[in-house]
Amino acid sequence: VYLMISKDGYIKKIFPKYYQTEEPTKLKDNDVIMAEYLSSTVDTLLMFTSKGNYVYLPVSKIPEVKHKDVGFNVSTLANITADEKIIYSVPVGDFDEDKYLLFATKNGLIKRTLIKDFKATRYSNALMATKIREGDEIVNVDFCTGEKHDVVVITKEGFIARYEEKEVSIYAPASFGMRATEFGTRKNDEVVAAFFANPKDVLILMQQKGN
Repeated sequence: VYLMISKDGYIKKIFPKYYQTEEPTKLKDNDVIMAEYLSSTVDTLLMFTSKGNYVYLPVSKIPEVKHKDVGFNVSTLANITADEKIIYSVPVGDFDEDKYLLFATKNGLIKRTLIKDFKATRYSNALMATKIREGDEIVNVDFCTGEKHDVVVITKEGFIARYEEKEVSIYAPASFGMRATEFGTRKNDEVVAAFFANPKDVLILMQQKGN
């Protein structure tokens, strides 16, 4: 099945015979598709929020829709607070694989967590993915396939840090993590992105002015 997740937290599960049409997919005003996956009905969709929580959603439990439907908001499928926004999602087929999720916060904390730590049996409510201090929030989550990667951290003022994946410690969900970068005298700076990267990747940075 195809999964589509929008910026405003709407989910669509569309079977291939309905997906492969020329009909445009319907969205709420000013909403956009944030992620799209070809998945299996036995997979689980993990959706991570800015407040450090995650939604554990078996794909089989997501109602089927068509392109003409706006889909179902995540808040109708699991209990999350109104001020939480979905910032990352990933379908998982095997929670026992040696894979990680990377978490980075606005105030510069970072950590890796094993994918197996996100397997859940009760999932009607949002679950804790990472602890968050007051005034902080998650800005990026990324998924590592288990291959050797670097970690890249980028701040609002354009500073970039890069180091080996193994330098980012592995923490359980109920922890804050470690310091990703030092802001020093840059009192108004903050982390805007952090992700896994391969040494041969090319990094493209976009500025607010369109450059």
